Amino acid sequence: MVEKIDYPTYYGSADAVLKRARELILTRGNERDQPNGERAMKRCVATFNTMTGHNLTEVDGWLFMQYLKHSRSREGSFRIDDYEDDVSYSALKAEAAISTAAPKTSISELAKNTKDGE
Repeated sequence: MVEKIDYPTYYGSADAVLKRARELILTRGNERDQPNGERAMKRCVATFNTMTGHNLTEVDGWLFMQYLKHSRSREGSFRIDDYEDDVSYSALKAEAAISTAAPKTSISELAKNTKDGE
């Protein structure tokens, strides 16, 4: 017998979904990838690019996974997994975007550049 979950009681808020998404990142990472959480996408897109000649980025890979979850959430019955994973993928996508777009400049250099530019 499949146990039914009372989702409004169990989750109740966006904060609860965010906490669960964080748990999933850490748990899946420990089970499959690295102690600091899920980080397989960079390897995944590198392999895909090698095999297909495409040039996807890690951010593209996480975006693809979000689209998959969005598509699945519109079919069949409600599954909280679609939303938990979407939130997780969004956080991982942001992390990947930050790591590739963030300036490689020290805080003191940024402060100096800001002061000089005024």
